[in-house]
Amino acid sequence: DAPAQLERKVTLTDLKGKVLEAVQTVQVVRDTPSLTQNVNKTQVRPGEEVCFTATVSNTGDAAGEYAVSSLASEELAGDPLEQTLTLDGGKARGLESCYTVSEDAPDTLERTVTLESVRGAALEVTNSVEVVRDAPVLTQTVDKPVAQPGDEVCFTITVQNEGTADGDYTLESITADGLEGDSPDEPLPLGLGQSQDFEQCFTVAEDAPDTLEREVILTS
Repeated sequence: DAPAQLERKVTLTDLKGKVLEAVQTVQVVRDTPSLTQNVNKTQVRPGEEVCFTATVSNTGDAAGEYAVSSLASEELAGDPLEQTLTLDGGKARGLESCYTVSEDAPDTLERTVTLESVRGAALEVTNSVEVVRDAPVLTQTVDKPVAQPGDEVCFTITVQNEGTADGDYTLESITADGLEGDSPDEPLPLGLGQSQDFEQCFTVAEDAPDTLEREVILTS
C-alpha cells in the first residue's frame, strides 16, 4: 500500500549545532491489470461455433505477470484457456478461444475468465450467449372426411415455426393410391413466429380403397 513516491530524510547535527539534511526520493511503480471479454455472437445455434476473446491490459507503470484461465458451460465443446503472460506497462493482449455449441445446449451458455497476478490481484468476468433454435409444427386437415369416387378432396397443410430462430424447411407430400393429382415438394423458409398454409387438392379415383391416407413430411 505504499504511495506513489517514498521519501527518506537523513539529518546530521554537529557538536556546534549545525544541522545538515539529505533527502532522497524513490518512485513506486506498479502493474495495474484489467480484464475484459467479448463474444463474437450474442445468439448461436446448436452445432455452430462461438468465439470469446479475453483482453488483458496493464495500465500501470511496471510489468506484471498474470495467470489467465477460463471456465465454460459443459455444452461448449473446446479447450479451456490456461495461459501465463507477462505484460509491460501500457500493453494489452487478446486471447481468443472458440467452442462448438452442443445439440443439447440450454437456452443460455456462459464462459467465465479469471485473472490472477503474482502480486495478489484477482479479476473475473463472465459473458453469456443465447442459444436459439427453430421449432417447426406441422398440421394437416382435409375438407371432406367422407368422399365418393370422382369427388375432389382438398388438404390444408399448416407449418408454423414456434422457435427462437429462423428455419428453412422442405415440405414433402406422399400421396396414397386412390388420390389423383400432383403433390410437389415445397421449399419453405420461415422466420421465427411465422406460419404458412398450403392447399393441395386431389380427385378420388374410381378404384380407391375404403380408406385413403396422405402423408406429409417436413424436413429441415
